[in-house]
Amino acid sequence: MEIINFKEQILARLSQAKETLNDSFILVEQGSFRSSINRSYYAMFYSAQALLYLTESKKSKHTGVIEVFDKYFVKEGVFPKHLSKKLHNAFDVRNFTDYHDMANIDEKKTKDILADANEFVIAIEKYFIDSYSIFL
Repeated sequence: MEIINFKEQILARLSQAKETLNDSFILVEQGSFRSSINRSYYAMFYSAQALLYLTESKKSKHTGVIEVFDKYFVKEGVFPKHLSKKLHNAFDVRNFTDYHDMANIDEKKTKDILADANEFVIAIEKYFIDSYSIFL
């Protein structure tokens, strides 16, 4: 596969991930915890989507993207298992807070998810820099 064909798409997803992560930092400082959780998860999701350009996968749904991340990047040892756990946790928490009217999320949990998202985005960005010389 020619990585150059996908460079613009990868850069677009990584840029979207970083912008979304920045939004999450702003939202948590404003006390908008539910929205910060959403943005933290989506920063992780967009980063994981960038990796899909390195595979033959055409998955676009959340569970499909997570499945491909686990299969091709965690199981193969590209990324440590704890990053998969962080992605799965953020997915679950985001689903709960987005779809349950009475969901109550506290500042500590929100900041924990944000820290996980930050670690996840940085790890994927570092992978693209180290392995493909692709960076923002």
